[in-house]
Amino acid sequence: MVKNVKQRSGRWKLRLTAAVTAAGLCAASFAVPVCAADAAGSSDTAERQYSDIRDETCEEAVNFLSEAQILSGYEDGTFRPDGRITRAEAAKMFAVLLTESDAALLLPESAAERLPQEEEGSADGKTEDDSGNEAEKYAQQLAVSMGEESSMRELALSLYDDLENSVWAQPYIAASSLCGIVNGYGDRIFRPQGNITYNELAAICVRAAGISARELTGSWPDNYVRAADKLGIYEGMKEFDPETGDGSEAASRGNTAIAVYHAYEKIQEQAQAGYEIPEEVISVLLPLPETELSLEEAVERMQTGGTQAEAAQMSRRSDEAIAAGYQDTASSISDSLDMMKFLPLEQQYQLQQSGVTKYNLELAQLQRDFVRENIDNNYEADMNQIEQSTIQLYYGLLQAEKNAKVCEETLASERRTLELVRTRYELGDASAIEVKTQENSVAAAEDSLVQAENTAESAGANFRMLLGLDSDTQIVLTTELKKTDLEIPSLSEALESMLENNLELKYYDYLTEVTDIQIRSLRYTTNHSSTAYKNAELAYDQAQMAISQMTEAKETSLRTSYEELSALESQISRYESLIDLTESSLELAKVQYENGLATMSEIESAQLTLTQSQQALMSAIVAYNEAVYDILFETGVGTTRISFS
Repeated sequence: MVKNVKQRSGRWKLRLTAAVTAAGLCAASFAVPVCAADAAGSSDTAERQYSDIRDETCEEAVNFLSEAQILSGYEDGTFRPDGRITRAEAAKMFAVLLTESDAALLLPESAAERLPQEEEGSADGKTEDDSGNEAEKYAQQLAVSMGEESSMRELALSLYDDLENSVWAQPYIAASSLCGIVNGYGDRIFRPQGNITYNELAAICVRAAGISARELTGSWPDNYVRAADKLGIYEGMKEFDPETGDGSEAASRGNTAIAVYHAYEKIQEQAQAGYEIPEEVISVLLPLPETELSLEEAVERMQTGGTQAEAAQMSRRSDEAIAAGYQDTASSISDSLDMMKFLPLEQQYQLQQSGVTKYNLELAQLQRDFVRENIDNNYEADMNQIEQSTIQLYYGLLQAEKNAKVCEETLASERRTLELVRTRYELGDASAIEVKTQENSVAAAEDSLVQAENTAESAGANFRMLLGLDSDTQIVLTTELKKTDLEIPSLSEALESMLENNLELKYYDYLTEVTDIQIRSLRYTTNHSSTAYKNAELAYDQAQMAISQMTEAKETSLRTSYEELSALESQISRYESLIDLTESSLELAKVQYENGLATMSEIESAQLTLTQSQQALMSAIVAYNEAVYDILFETGVGTTRISFS
C-alpha cells in the first residue's frame, strides 16, 4: 500500500480498460445465456442480419450497436426485439460499451481522506510536490488490483448479496457499479434477474451520459425521465411514449437498443472525460479508518480527555485554592482571638469590629470544612455530568444509526412490494393507480432514508468532534441498543441514598447552617427590630424553606422516575410483541395480495405500523436506559457541581 498520499489536484484518473478487459468484458452480448458456460453470449458481427428486426423501429440501432460489438442476438439468428432485458444483461452491455470507449474513473475529493497517510514526523524525504506522484502511484496500484477478474468478482460480491447464482455477470456488474451507472437498490440487493424498467433505463442512460443527479430537479423518476427525454432516448421507440406510457413497465430489448443508440455519442464523450466512482464503491475500495467504541470506552475517553475533562480538572484546582483560602481565614481569626485577651479593651473592640469574633471563626471553620469535604464530591459531580452527556450522545448516535437501518429495511420492503404490484399489473390483476401509489411509497421511503442517514452522519460528526477523533474516522458502536441490565435500588433505598449523598441537598444544609450562625451572632449584640437582624431572620427562614422545597422536589422527581421506568418497561415489551406480530401480518398481507385476497391498503397499513413500532421501540429503550443512569446519578452526589466562591 502506498503511504503519504495526499490530494493535490482534487481528482485522480484510473483507467478502466485494464480492469474490464482482463475480466473478459470484450465478449459482447446481452442475450439470455443458455447455460452458465455460455453466459458471455455469442459474438455476432455486422455481416449477420437478425431475421426478426427488418423494418422494425429498432433496426438501425441494433445493427449499429451490433457492429460496434456492444450487443448481440441469439444463436438462432433472432434478436427478439419484443423480449425483455435483465438488469445483469444491462450491466454487461454498458460495461462493454465503456470498455469500447476506453472509459476513465475518477476518485472524487471525498476519497482523499481515505487514502493512507504517513504518520507525522516521518522522515521519508518527500516534499509536498511529491504528493501528486504518490497519488498517481496509488491510483495505478488500485487499477492493477482491479485488473484481475477475481478482484472484479470480489468487488461485486462485496457490494451485493444476491449475485452468487450470476457468476457470469459479476465482473460486468462490478464495472457498471464502479462507474455508478447501473446501481443496486441500496440494501445490498442488485436483482440481476429482474427486468430493467423504462424508468430505470432512463436513469442508466442519463448517468452514462454524465448527467449528475445533482443537476436534476424534481423527484424520482420524473427527474430522470425529463433528462432522458432531452437526450432523445425515447425517439423512435415502439409502443412507448414517456408522457403517456407506464415507466414502471419492463423495457423491451428493441427499445433498449434505441435508447443506447441515441445516447451513444454522449456516453462516448463522458467515458473519455471520466466517471466519478460512487461513494458506496469508494467505501469498499478505500474503507475509512474505524474505531470500535463501547459505551464504557466512550465515557472513559470523555472523562480523561477533551475540553470537558480539562474544565473539570481546572474546577477541582479552583476548589482546592478556595479551601486553602478559607483555611487561612479561619487560622487568622483563631490566632487573633487567642491574642485578644492580652490586648487593651480598645484594641479588642477594634478587632471585633473588623470581624474577629467567635461567630466569624465558627463561620470560617464551617466554610473550610464544607469545601474540604466536598472537593471530591464536586469533581465526581463533574464526572457524572460528563458521563450523563456521553450516554445521551452515544445512545443518540446509536438510535440514529438504527433508525437509518430501519428506514433501509422499510425501503427494501417497499421495493419488494412494488415488484409484486408490477407483476400483478402485468398479469392484469392490478391497476396503474396501484403501481403509481406504490412508486410514491418507494419514493417516500427513499426520502426518509436520506433524512435518516443525514441525521446519523450529523450525530456521528458531533460525537467524533467531542471525542477528539479525526473527521474521517468511522465510529463503530459496539454497545447494543437493548434494555440495560444495570440494577437499581428499590425506591425506599434510592430515597435514603439520595438524602444522604446528593450534593445539592448538602449545599442547602450548609446554607442553613451559615444563616444560623449569622443570626446567632446578632442575637445578643443587635436590636431584634433592626434591619440587620430582620434580614438575618429572613435569610434563615428562606434557607429553611429552600432545603425543604429542594428535598421535596428531588423526592418527587425520583418517585416520578421510578413510575416512568415501569411505564417504559411495559412499552418495550408491548412494542417487541407488536413488531413480531406486524412482521408476520405484513408478510401475510403480501402473500394474500399476490393471490388476490388482500388490498394494497392492508399492506401499507402493516408496513406503516411496523416502521413506527420499530422506531418507537428504539425510543423507549433509549429513554429507559437514560432513566436508569439518571436514577443512579441522583442516588449519589448527582450531576450538578456547587460553587464555593
